Amino acid sequence: MEKSLLPQKCLNTSVCKYVRIFLGILFVMLINFADLKAQCTTTNMTTAVGASVSGSGTGGLCAFCSVSNTANVTNTNTTDFATVSIPVGVGGFGFISVKLPQTYPAGTRVGWVADVNGGIAGLFNGVTLIAKLNGTVVATQSGGSLINVLGIGGGTNINAVFCSAFDEVEIRLGSLAGLLASYRVFYAYVNDGCSFPVQCALATASPEICGDGIDNDGDGLIDNEDSCLACNAGGIAPVLSATTKSNTCPTSTVDLTTITASNTPANTVLEWHSATPATAANKVAVPSAVVAGTYYAVFYDAVNNCYSNNFGTVGATAVTATVISCTDNDGDGITNDNDIDDDNDGVPDVTEGRCVTPSPTTTWTVSGTQASGSAGSVGVTFNSVASIGTNTNITYVPNGAFNTTNFWFNPSLAGATSLEYTHTWDTAPETSTTPASGDAGTRQLTITFASPITRLLLNIDRLGGSGQAGTGNFFSNSAEFTLTTSGMAMNKLSGNTQLIVTTDKFFREPNIDLGATNPGANANNTTGTAAGTVELKKADGSTFTSLTFNITGVGVEGAGSDGIEMILEACQDLDTDSDGIANYLDLDSDNDGCSDAFEASATTNTTSNFVFSGAVGTNGLVNSLETVADNGVINYTSTYSTRAINSSIAVCCNAGTTAPALSSTTISNACPASTINLTTITVSNTPAGAVLEWHSALPATAANKVNNLTTAPAGTYYAVFYDAVGNCYSDKNGASGATTVIATVNGCPAIGTIDCSKTQIYTAPVFGQPSQNTLVVSVNITSTGCLSPITISGSGMTLANGITQVCTGTVGIQNFSIPVNYDGSTLSTVNFTIGGAGSCSANLAQPPKKAISEVWTLDCVPTVAPSLK
Repeated sequence: MEKSLLPQKCLNTSVCKYVRIFLGILFVMLINFADLKAQCTTTNMTTAVGASVSGSGTGGLCAFCSVSNTANVTNTNTTDFATVSIPVGVGGFGFISVKLPQTYPAGTRVGWVADVNGGIAGLFNGVTLIAKLNGTVVATQSGGSLINVLGIGGGTNINAVFCSAFDEVEIRLGSLAGLLASYRVFYAYVNDGCSFPVQCALATASPEICGDGIDNDGDGLIDNEDSCLACNAGGIAPVLSATTKSNTCPTSTVDLTTITASNTPANTVLEWHSATPATAANKVAVPSAVVAGTYYAVFYDAVNNCYSNNFGTVGATAVTATVISCTDNDGDGITNDNDIDDDNDGVPDVTEGRCVTPSPTTTWTVSGTQASGSAGSVGVTFNSVASIGTNTNITYVPNGAFNTTNFWFNPSLAGATSLEYTHTWDTAPETSTTPASGDAGTRQLTITFASPITRLLLNIDRLGGSGQAGTGNFFSNSAEFTLTTSGMAMNKLSGNTQLIVTTDKFFREPNIDLGATNPGANANNTTGTAAGTVELKKADGSTFTSLTFNITGVGVEGAGSDGIEMILEACQDLDTDSDGIANYLDLDSDNDGCSDAFEASATTNTTSNFVFSGAVGTNGLVNSLETVADNGVINYTSTYSTRAINSSIAVCCNAGTTAPALSSTTISNACPASTINLTTITVSNTPAGAVLEWHSALPATAANKVNNLTTAPAGTYYAVFYDAVGNCYSDKNGASGATTVIATVNGCPAIGTIDCSKTQIYTAPVFGQPSQNTLVVSVNITSTGCLSPITISGSGMTLANGITQVCTGTVGIQNFSIPVNYDGSTLSTVNFTIGGAGSCSANLAQPPKKAISEVWTLDCVPTVAPSLK
């Protein structure tokens, strides 16, 4: 509870307000007067009393700045000095720190004796005193009010009362406008034995009073560097209603304006910025629609054009904005990220094998620019090649170990084996604080997965580094990763504020003044490297097998490289039928024709690809299947694991999965028919509720069903069982549920009668003279086709090669000319047959008749039936 120096009854009147301010000012004046005249012991910080220089150097962008002879500030000689030189036109500073011989209580005055450019006190600029305890800054005071005379000789006195205990004090001296600054720092001192607790008590009891040299609001800045510098924004960070925020679907951006501050100073507004310190250039133009990333809330005073973090990052509050996917596969109004049944089949996604706990990589092996490992059963390769510039490189350790302090979505990764490598963007780096972007090269990193995954958690440690400005402060840099794979969504799931993640980039925040102490390589929540978890997945929820990033350097040059560690966690959803659709999105996981809903016992409806249409509440699982709406507990006994992912069990389809056992697997036409009658083939194992069907292709569908079963042409046909109620076939699991039949159409024989009397052989054969002759046969054809076989024998006669039948497509009397060979043998009886048309016989010893040429005729020769004249 706030205490007052006035009676309680006077606290809430406007008159009392001014009285209080007047008394406060008067009280501070008395305190300062007492301070000046107090009989305090002034102890100079010398080696004799145990003080020592604990640090010195330059900070900011301070090329050619220098700090020298620092040992002189703690030796026993009060007239020698250390020198701090700041050239004209630079924005940096020089500093000296002294470790004190003991811890001094709150309310102790500490100071330094120094001068500048010959002792002109009015030239002092950018003076800051910093108090530390055990190496940690506990208070900071700046400005001209630190410069006053306390009767201590040797130069200008720069002093302050710190209202925190401290054991180390630092002085920082900045540049002069248009002048070379040469500061002489003689020694530090402490007003030992007298403290000012009343002054510190007043700091928390009174309104802030300009010029009192006190940090009334405890923000590390004294009043005359705080709101008393005509900046209503003060130096306190906004106290926000939330420090994380995600989008509300269907909107794919984040509305920061829904976050409120509870401590907004009068005459200020809450503003959002993309970096610190806040400037007009990095102000977020549309805070109601930002992309994923880290943003900074500050108070802004428009009248005086100043921000609450003008004097340090303590005046800003970081907020992580995350964009979640708005994909809704089943269209039930619940996005996939929040839906526990993404296909509305009544079976929870986790039951259907959706990945919940991804598998991390462990050890790695390296070959050239490629590192190989595995995340569970998924093989992973990590390959980096130069894409822009020849001054880049990658080197692998390859196996490192994460920090033991957790920054990751999966806490068990702290201390786990990592892929450790160094990305170099400039193999010939310039000076440490040269901007890396000047000539940074770019490498292309491709991460490939041996099998499709649906989600990758990219866990990062020790991202970023620093470069030192001469012997002064350190400034941050980082390797910057830019995602180039299209259709991906990238979000920050966890990590320190140094890890910046946008929709397509992640990096350690660059160009941050990290102070005079080397921040080292480890991650922390202040000046260390970046660490955290980045989630990557397809925006539409589908699988992916690779990711590609471009990597370059941002911030200061430093060493031109960044040592990084990563652990990849891959999520692989179950896909039983390997159709590219994960089971949790597949309505028939084993492709057996039976819906998952039926096979899991969520419904008795045998309709293929069944989905529920009832109310789904807020979790996406139909309420009628839960013991209590939205509790996610099903009210039926699931048989998903035994039936829905076993294609040999198709309980919804009477067709089964067994192929028909047929009476024959080959068939041909029955002459005189020239087509096939498939109905003559019978089956012996037809399941109840199913019928035998014939199809021209597999898988069987209504489109390839054979309807002309009794007049089918030659070809290959497939017999399957079909269940009309379930609309399913026995080949739903593949060809093993079908029987193949080969249908062949053979030519049918012609029907006719030979007329032996009209038969001729010409030219007539002559004994002893081999020759080629033609047998001309007259046949009355009554049914078209082929007459086969054709034979001839006797009198040295044979058929010419290849002659086996004669064919015709015309009915009526037909003359067939059949080539024959005569070998010169004695001519006697000759016999021939023309298929089913009959046979003839003749004695060729008779003289031939004369026609145009000599021919043999059979009209006077005794014959074998049919009779000849």
